[in-house]
Amino acid sequence: MEDGLGRLQLLTNCVDVADMASRLAAFDLVIAVDTLVVHSASALGLSLWVLRKAQPDWRWSGGDANLWHHQARLF
Repeated sequence: MEDGLGRLQLLTNCVDVADMASRLAAFDLVIAVDTLVVHSASALGLSLWVLRKAQPDWRWSGGDANLWHHQARLF
C-alpha cells in the first residue's frame, strides 16, 4: 500500500505485535525510527537501520552503533 508520496507502508494494518513481527520477518532490511518496529526487528535479529534525530538522546550514543541493537546501523 502506498501513502501517496511513493513510500510503501507495509505495517499500517497490523492487528497486533505478532502480526507485525511476522511481516517484519519477511524483510531483507528494516528502516525505521525509534519505535516498537526498531525494538521488534532487533529482537528478531533482522538487518536494521535506525533513523535518529539530529541530537539523539542517551540511548543512541554518539556513533553509528548501539549497545542494545547490535545489528542496527544508526543514521
